[in-house]
Order: sequence, then C-alpha cells, then structure tokens
Amino acid sequence: MLSSTSVVDVDGLLAHLKRRPSGYNHRDWVVLPDPLEDEAKDRAKERGIDEEGRERFWGEKDNSSELTVTRMIVHLAATSSEDWRLVLEVCELASATGTNAKEAVKALRRELKYAGPESQLSAARLLEIMLRNTSDIFLTQISSRKFIDTLEDVLISSRTSPVVRKRLMEVLAAAAFITSSRTW
Repeated sequence: MLSSTSVVDVDGLLAHLKRRPSGYNHRDWVVLPDPLEDEAKDRAKERGIDEEGRERFWGEKDNSSELTVTRMIVHLAATSSEDWRLVLEVCELASATGTNAKEAVKALRRELKYAGPESQLSAARLLEIMLRNTSDIFLTQISSRKFIDTLEDVLISSRTSPVVRKRLMEVLAAAAFITSSRTW
C-alpha cells in the first residue's frame, strides 16, 4: 500500500501496479486531496503570492478591475456590441477610481488610433456614451493632453475614414457641450 507521504518510491509503485488484480484498471483509481497542497496554498497566500502564482509586493493592489475595463472596451469596440448592461458596467468601472479611468482612456485611445474603421466607430460611440454616464474622474482623464493629441492625430490622418472623422467630430461637439454644462 502507498504511504501518505509526498515522497513516492517509484520502484515500489511499479511493483505494486504489477501486482494489482486483473479486473482493476487505472480508471478506477481515486485521487484523494493532498493536505500538504492546501498548506502550501495558505503559505503562498501569506507570502503575497496570488492564485495565478504571481508574486505581489507589499502594498501592491490587485489590478484585475483595470484589466477588466480594458478587456470590456476592446470587446465592445471589436464586436460592435449593443449590450447595454456591459456598456453601463464599463461606465461604472471607469467612474470608480482614477486608475480605472486612466485605463479606460488608454484602451479608448488605442482603439481609436490603431483599430480598423468599424472598431473606431464603435469606440467613438462608446466614448460618447461614457461621456454622458461617467463621473468627473473620467472626464478629467479624457481631457488629458495625450488623449487630445490622439484624437487630433486620428482626425488629421489621411488613413482615417471620412465616416469615422465625422463621428469623432460629433463626439467632440458633444464632449464640449457636456463639459461646459458641468460645474468644476
């Protein structure tokens, strides 16, 4: 019989398998949970190693919500999705913290600058919806120099589709109206 220790004698195991009854096969084996594995997970958690095995430093926060915002924006732009629940969830996440707002603006900037015309139109539509449904935290990030320069590059570029250019101008007009009506 096998012992409950984590060290296995390979020769003994092979001899044991050769002696097994003929009606018994490997599909009948039962795998029991290893109590040492649970202890190792607990120790890793205490040392600051997360579930995926990445080491976290003292004071470092989990950035999964930031990555979620980026993934959602990329998905909405790429698929031209009409999923309003997802759109409003993106608005909520982008309004939650400054880092989420920064990640959302970064993802929008990337979609507007490097994606194809269909994704650019979807990103412009999403930007307009986000302008109307987010907090001042997001509006502050949208008005950053980097984002404005990206919009300018997209509008001036000869590779930009006229439909995308027109849509972005409409979004900028809406943004100017929205930001002028808000009190800072």
